[in-house]
Amino acid sequence: MATQQEVFEVIKRKGYADFKDLKSHFKIEGGGSWLPQRLRALEKKKLIISMRRGNISVYFVNPEVWE
Repeated sequence: MATQQEVFEVIKRKGYADFKDLKSHFKIEGGGSWLPQRLRALEKKKLIISMRRGNISVYFVNPEVWE
């Protein structure tokens, strides 16, 4: 199980990531996992921004916090 910081670092390193990319990176199988919790927490802290089109969500690092 990855931490919020680890999820953030993956998104930051890739520039963006969708849920499927993140599940693959962290080797998560099946539907339910800890990943949605981490993503919601990062959004709540305004570290990432999500954009949704249809059933695909893509996550970006918030440019205001880019280091």
